[in-house]
Amino acid sequence: MAKVGIVIITFIFCVLFLILLGLLVSAIFIKGSNSLKQRKKDKREGIIRFNSIVHIGGLDTPKGCMCQVYLNAQHLSITCGGSEFILKLDKIKNAECQCDVSWKPRIKTKNEKLVTETNRVESCFAIISYEGTYGDFSNIILRDEYTNTYECRRLVDKIKPHLDPKIRKVEL
Repeated sequence: MAKVGIVIITFIFCVLFLILLGLLVSAIFIKGSNSLKQRKKDKREGIIRFNSIVHIGGLDTPKGCMCQVYLNAQHLSITCGGSEFILKLDKIKNAECQCDVSWKPRIKTKNEKLVTETNRVESCFAIISYEGTYGDFSNIILRDEYTNTYECRRLVDKIKPHLDPKIRKVEL
């Protein structure tokens, strides 16, 4: 009798495990298909999205907020801190990428000895200069969330073809 009880309990656990596994696989499939649909829709509409970008300065939100950034043929949209900031491309006067390179020491074992190696760490910033509503000039500074990723560089590379090459003269 005890063996029958153990078999039934094992069977129930196996069925529950398979149901949970099926739910997990279907959730992953649904999420993957939704993101695929979003990417296809973005491609049709000419939208380019940039992930893992952090606001550093220039917008009316706290420093260090995660941003959702997208670019289309008319404007640049930056959503962070509960606000969406829309900047028309004809208002952007300049976009530059600055990359800071540093070397970070890392200790690892090699042949049972501690060895110090250095890793190259690169942090990229996007500096976007634009003409404000009242004719004043301002800057937005964004940074890659993770080192050695190049979302800000990619953003600047996508903005630059939309810029007017005229140089504005400023009398000091």
